[in-house]
Amino acid sequence: MNKDFTSEKIDSAEIITIGTELLLGQTLDSNSYYLSGKLSDLGINTYRRQVVGDHRQRIHDAISSALEYNDLVVTTGGLGASDDDITMQVVSEIAERELVKDSSVIAAIRKLYPTADRPDFVIPLVPVGAKVFPNRNGTAPASFTSFPYKGQTRHILVLPGPPAENVPLFEEQVMPYLAQFCPAVFRHRYVRMIGISEYKMEQALKDLIETQTNPTIAPYTSEGEVLLRITQRLAEGDEDKTQDIIDIVVDRLAEYIYEIGPRSLEQVVADQLRSRNLTCAFAESCTGGALAARLVTLSETSNVFKGSIVAYTSTVKKEVLGVDPEIIETYGVVSAECAQAMVENCRSLLKADLNVSVTGFAGPDGGNSDNPVGTVYFGVAVGDKVSVHKKYFPGNRKRVINYAVNTALDLLRRSCAE
Repeated sequence: MNKDFTSEKIDSAEIITIGTELLLGQTLDSNSYYLSGKLSDLGINTYRRQVVGDHRQRIHDAISSALEYNDLVVTTGGLGASDDDITMQVVSEIAERELVKDSSVIAAIRKLYPTADRPDFVIPLVPVGAKVFPNRNGTAPASFTSFPYKGQTRHILVLPGPPAENVPLFEEQVMPYLAQFCPAVFRHRYVRMIGISEYKMEQALKDLIETQTNPTIAPYTSEGEVLLRITQRLAEGDEDKTQDIIDIVVDRLAEYIYEIGPRSLEQVVADQLRSRNLTCAFAESCTGGALAARLVTLSETSNVFKGSIVAYTSTVKKEVLGVDPEIIETYGVVSAECAQAMVENCRSLLKADLNVSVTGFAGPDGGNSDNPVGTVYFGVAVGDKVSVHKKYFPGNRKRVINYAVNTALDLLRRSCAE
């Protein structure tokens, strides 16, 4: 009599992405990144992630090693019809399960390819007794095999490699099925900040970080931003304490927080503009259109964003944007005076409610003793009110530009609230 494996709980998992093209750098491994997040949402810890090529023994060794430490092994890739797609055969060997045809897989393939009755059309096989998830976007199904392994119950989840196939498979079919094996879930909360260094944030929250247990606190940094993740593992009956932590963070660092949740800085800005029925426009020099690009990556920005004048050279600043040549000759293009003239003329030309200008030395050339490389001036015009802000960003050219874009968006965000 077969054991009912659904009573077993899954606490840890290892993700193995399979494909020589991944090791050669020809394809980006986005699967393990995606799956780690989804497993975490289910309350399953990802113990390790690894990539192996299309080599039978190496795949066998990787899966066997993962089974030593984890309840669940998740594989992606190696399920095609070519000779080097051997993942399912290896799983069959390890689980000691014969490979068989599954009627639901055949039906899904026939529905997707109704005329695919060629003699060379290969019907994928799955381990006998496995839970099968037919693929509605390709031929390779997902399968979940439970079996005894060295006195423990282990599970292997096999997913197709293409993200266009495994993502909908996982979200629509696999994830709801896995939920029955999960004794707890992870509650993740995110506090997003700008204008503060990771060190300064950690000092402000030092007592919380040093005494953390459950919930846990983890800071992350990117160019110009800091993210604080608060995570609690919640079993049935546990009280969610993440909001208590967030309340303390807000009390200490409110001036730097732009979002408690998943939204990016540009999304927050766009939403604020939209909710207040305001428009914005930019005059960009050293950012070269990167500021505008951050906004237009979002859908439905035409009702809040009027445009950007990329005045990269002095000639364009004078002839297109209308900056007085005497300002440039007297003060230079990287100056408070030039930034102010740029934003005032942007306001006149594009007639937006909120206007921002950016001019600076991104490097590696340029700069002087008063304004070294990394110096950036920002002009902000809100109605008739104009302000100029000077910032210094150390680092290479790309870093300076990224910091400048984030700072400009933050100035715009703060102006929305005025």
